[in-house]
Amino acid sequence: MEALTLFELIYNAIHHGLGGNAPDGKVWVRIQKGKGEVIIEIEDNGKGISKEAYQKAYEEKRSLFQIKESMESRGGSFRIDTKENRGSTIYLVIPDTILC
Repeated sequence: MEALTLFELIYNAIHHGLGGNAPDGKVWVRIQKGKGEVIIEIEDNGKGISKEAYQKAYEEKRSLFQIKESMESRGGSFRIDTKENRGSTIYLVIPDTILC
């Protein structure tokens, strides 16, 4: 995975997580080493993504879809848990083999 792609993913998650919030907006980034992989979680207390917007992003092959496809083609995974008005959590699992 290219460093720029990873940076853009994290930057956008933070930007969107804080962008829709009042001054109490928070974003948590957790990184942990698993067996043969690195797990990155980016969680916010923002407004979340509506079910319709989430589906549309994948159907129109926007960046969320492209990130998911890119990660899966390299043996990793990408998932978003989101609820409207409750925030979102992005899970990115990156195999060690593509980090080196």
